[in-house]
Amino acid sequence: MGKQRHTAEQIIAKLREAEVLQGKGMPLEEVLRQIGISDATYYKWRKEYGGLRLDQAKKLWENGYIESFNGKLRDEQLNGEIFDTVLEARVVTEDWRGVYNTLRPHSSLGYRAPAPEAFILHQVANA
Repeated sequence: MGKQRHTAEQIIAKLREAEVLQGKGMPLEEVLRQIGISDATYYKWRKEYGGLRLDQAKKLWENGYIESFNGKLRDEQLNGEIFDTVLEARVVTEDWRGVYNTLRPHSSLGYRAPAPEAFILHQVANA
């Protein structure tokens, strides 16, 4: 069984739930068992997200995602190319983006490409 990934919303909700339960006098060990996380995860989340509002936590996550994407773009595409014109850079980068979004497997999506996921999610949302 692999690690479960939690969104910023889920993390903040679990931290708030833990605060409420502790406020009612429940021991931390029981709180963590009830919300389904380890003590190490709890302390890590408190360090990263404690005191943050949801909008602040989302920005933190989005910045990490953008930095990750930019790193992949730089490492996989830009560092291996020499462009003679801006137009050439745009065309080559757009080709890479197409492959990245439709063909390239992503570990966070179970080694599937994100475009089919986005298409399915869009269909479900509009149903």
